[in-house]
Amino acid sequence: MERKTFRIISKVALLLVIFGFFMPVACGRTGFELTKTMGDLGAEGSTFSIASFLLILMFVSAIVGMVLLLVKRSTLLLDWIVLLTGLGSGGMAYLMVRGKGAIVRSVMEGSLDVGTYFIIAGWTISAVALTVASLLNPRE
Repeated sequence: MERKTFRIISKVALLLVIFGFFMPVACGRTGFELTKTMGDLGAEGSTFSIASFLLILMFVSAIVGMVLLLVKRSTLLLDWIVLLTGLGSGGMAYLMVRGKGAIVRSVMEGSLDVGTYFIIAGWTISAVALTVASLLNPRE
């Protein structure tokens, strides 16, 4: 398979991240509902408002990755930057709110829902496809 094919697979896998954000992510709340809940919990500049911003950044980076599918002169480095931005922001948001007070525990300590697993699957498939694309000879 060509390098371009694996890059397309990695970008299409980001659809799972987008779909996952619209599904229940934790405690029956979608990604947007979690973002709003965390934004309402904290004052400006608090851990919750920053985590809320990071969740939105995770979603936007997945959309940017999909838009790059339409850009002809997109580079492999740009694909990696978009993927790592989404991974980093989603991971940081999770780590920031994990174990923060009784209110957040009631929101986040519930079971992770199907949307979370869609997001993780999208990131994993995208990372594997980009790794394979990076290892292939550019002329192939």
